[in-house]
Amino acid sequence: MRGVTRDTLGELKDRKFLWIFGTITIITALIIFLASRAQISIAMQSGGGFGSEDEITSLAGGALLTGFDYFVTILVFLIVMATAGLIPASLEKGRADFYIAKPMTRRRLLLSRFFGIWLVYGAALSICGLIVWGVGSLSFGSFDSGALWVLALGLVALFIWLSITVFVGVWSGSSAMAMMSAVIVWVLQTILSHHDWIRLMTESKFIIQLYDWLYYILPKPSAIADLALTLGQGRTVHDWLPLWSSLLFAIVIVGLTVVIFRRKDY
Repeated sequence: MRGVTRDTLGELKDRKFLWIFGTITIITALIIFLASRAQISIAMQSGGGFGSEDEITSLAGGALLTGFDYFVTILVFLIVMATAGLIPASLEKGRADFYIAKPMTRRRLLLSRFFGIWLVYGAALSICGLIVWGVGSLSFGSFDSGALWVLALGLVALFIWLSITVFVGVWSGSSAMAMMSAVIVWVLQTILSHHDWIRLMTESKFIIQLYDWLYYILPKPSAIADLALTLGQGRTVHDWLPLWSSLLFAIVIVGLTVVIFRRKDY
């Protein structure tokens, strides 16, 4: 596990993605800093017209948390795209022999690779997120621990996305297919999130039933992002379905990926 994780860290450095993550983090932190200066200017010039200073700070804090949620979501998307080709590249003819020849079972090899990617890129996500939130907390003069919910569920969403791209990568051996699978699932879960629209568009019980089954089966990363924001704002969560059903989907599909990998001839 350590050796595979170390290899993944080396790949992250060699592929220059740290520069991309660092650049996005710096730009976001700069935008937050400039926004805080604008808040101070508005508070000084409002003269009570825009509400008290506490009200302005509260609004700014809510906007900061929402922006942080978007920032984490964007980084998760970039990581999914950046890592989609890692598994197929590892299983190319010639290179696959190198990995399979390691003194470990195929199951352990695949899981080590999967969790190595999740840990290394999840650590990069966490560091970038903490830097941005730290700058925001210092700039606006308050620290809201609710951001930790956003970051934690961002790591959960990353785990779910990786389960999809790794499955397709092992099954198809294609980096392009792995990337396309993430986009397809994102489009499907976006469409399936609009329950009322489907019922207005059709009266077919079969289509509505099929829609309901697909909604329950497929992962719901966008709903998890909304759930993270709800928890971060300290509001009550009334529906945990997006979280537990998506995690169940990820666990099942990782198990299926192991089965396929063990049976494939490289």
